[in-house]
Amino acid sequence: MTNPVARHAAPGHEPSRYLLVKGVAGLGNRMIAVMNGYVLSMVTGRQLVVDWTDPLFSNDGSNAFNRFFTGPYGALPDDVLLCNSVFPELWRGNLHKTAMQLVHEHFPDEAGVPSSATRTSCGPDNVATDHRVVVFWTFTDRLPKLRHRFADELADWKLLTDFQVLRRLAQQLFVPTTEIRSRIESFKAESFGDETIGVHIRHTDRRDPLHKFHRALKRVLTRRPNAVIFLATDNEAVEAEFRQSYPRVVCRKKQFSSNGAAIHMDLDGGDRTERAIDALTEMYLLSECDHLVYARWSTFSYLSHLLSNLGDGAFTDVDRFNPIFHAKRLVQRHMAVGPTLSRLRELLHGEWR
Repeated sequence: MTNPVARHAAPGHEPSRYLLVKGVAGLGNRMIAVMNGYVLSMVTGRQLVVDWTDPLFSNDGSNAFNRFFTGPYGALPDDVLLCNSVFPELWRGNLHKTAMQLVHEHFPDEAGVPSSATRTSCGPDNVATDHRVVVFWTFTDRLPKLRHRFADELADWKLLTDFQVLRRLAQQLFVPTTEIRSRIESFKAESFGDETIGVHIRHTDRRDPLHKFHRALKRVLTRRPNAVIFLATDNEAVEAEFRQSYPRVVCRKKQFSSNGAAIHMDLDGGDRTERAIDALTEMYLLSECDHLVYARWSTFSYLSHLLSNLGDGAFTDVDRFNPIFHAKRLVQRHMAVGPTLSRLRELLHGEWR
């Protein structure tokens, strides 16, 4: 099967048209946006550029993406940054701004809702323009809307589920830097066991009932009674509860939010780039566990699964049969026939999200 990801990133490829992906929200959301943007760049013959200069992850206005990952996706040439051939037109003269800056300037009442992306980002159906720069960002996965455009070197992807496509993209687009890889390997050597169960719980601002995680974890422990539990959580009380409940729990030291918000939203919580590197390190550690327990509500959790090589039976999604979650997903996908059939294929493959 062809590998368009590697081919697209080949040295010397310098097209004159660009697809600029802006960073928005947390680490998982913006990684999903990069993967969607990559597919858009492929089907329109554009060079992917990733801009994470926003203050959530960047202390000094530099592109945090380059601190996290290797790859040729880091910056627009200076002459392109100042060009007038930009779509959507609101970005003309504003390519240096963040997506949220533009939304607050023009649509302040829609900040944080999907319509803000519709107004300030290209979409799957309007990216094929003659403009030199097209800007894209999204809160959610738009891959189902792109399936009808899988052709040429992407034709083989029609046979893959959404999960399989995203897993391929995640593993090839997000290669951590040597510094981050060193942190991952160091913690694994010091703290992982012969078997390790990864558990991710986002509980500060999205309070999934903890009993679901305990129930799932206890089922896994019946098969892996001597396993170490690697817990990644944004909530200090959750960490304390798990340490009291299980004999072999390991966690990375972190600075929890000082104001009760999600860690990545705490702009006063110290070095934001370093905090994001810590989060990315945990994401990769989760992906390299022998079993993963998580809630699909969290895009961070989902990325850990995508980055892993875990097969069926080696992960537990506590939201697998959550009707509210799946109803929300169907609404996001606008009940399109193609995406619905794709979801059915995922169910048959045991990949129901």
